[in-house]
Amino acid sequence: MTPARRSLIILAAAATAITVVVLAVAGGKDSRRSDDAGTPSTTPSMTATALDTTNGAPRVDGGELETEVGARRAAVRFLELTERVIAMTPKEGAAAQRAISTARSADRLAANVQTKLEAIQAQVPEGITVHVAPIAVRSTRRGDGWSVAIWYVQVAIYGREIAVEQWTTATYSMVWEAGGWWMDELVSTPGPHPTRPAAATATPVSQLFAALTGFTDEGTTP
Repeated sequence: MTPARRSLIILAAAATAITVVVLAVAGGKDSRRSDDAGTPSTTPSMTATALDTTNGAPRVDGGELETEVGARRAAVRFLELTERVIAMTPKEGAAAQRAISTARSADRLAANVQTKLEAIQAQVPEGITVHVAPIAVRSTRRGDGWSVAIWYVQVAIYGREIAVEQWTTATYSMVWEAGGWWMDELVSTPGPHPTRPAAATATPVSQLFAALTGFTDEGTTP
């Protein structure tokens, strides 16, 4: 095993918790609020259905109602859209995070994402590709919003040599603010982990890439 490959394997294990945090906090909204950064909002904020990073800022089309179902759908879309954040620059990732955060949490969460992306991209210059698949969602009323927990599986591909399976529960604190659902906090915890079949073997990354050619998760979530 070459030193480079050994280092990548160690990194894949060590960076799991970091990538879970980063990749679970990105989505998009249409505009900022007038009480955040002093810029007037020209359009009511809407939860994400599609992400566009024009000028480094997220923009979306579509919206949700001020209901439990709306909060759940917004949280799932935020999670799904995080597949794109890993390819952003740290500043773009911070802008994406700020654009979906409540006014009280935007600066803190954006700074956290920027720091994590800087660390990951410095350690994995080969790049990371991520596939996220939500399995189940649970929502609980919390104060002025909903706590939305999403159990999901993620496959993180480091360069073209290592693919790591990660089972995680991401819990979003969702708050209705300025006409849309916004993220106020995120807590990610490992698992629960299902038992893998004893005969299951990992697919070599080169074969995995070949098998997934042409696949996309666009349109697979509400």
